[in-house]
Amino acid sequence: MVQIISGINRSLKELFRAAASGWQSGRGNKLFRQRKYTKALDRYLCALGNTDNKGSEAILRQNIAATYEQLGKYDEALKNARISSDLYEQTEIDSPQINEAKTRLIEMIRRIERPWT
Repeated sequence: MVQIISGINRSLKELFRAAASGWQSGRGNKLFRQRKYTKALDRYLCALGNTDNKGSEAILRQNIAATYEQLGKYDEALKNARISSDLYEQTEIDSPQINEAKTRLIEMIRRIERPWT
């Protein structure tokens, strides 16, 4: 009985973490569109702390990279863009949305690296 309750508690915690991550990420997207980049970054980082899914982390890292790019913090943008790229490769998800996200990520990395060359 104790093991069953313990398992349910773990499942509920995971569910709440996933919901919190989704809410924070959605809020970050809204703030990003409003050009409130510092606040968007805070939301994305909170969401990142609540996810343990590589696909979700890849998307969040890409959002974080785009936000750092807008803030002019190119080292942080490039670091997160590369992490995102590695995570996309590990997920092996093949969908039009993921392929589009990968394409945007590659363009972002090229755009950020350009000033350094």
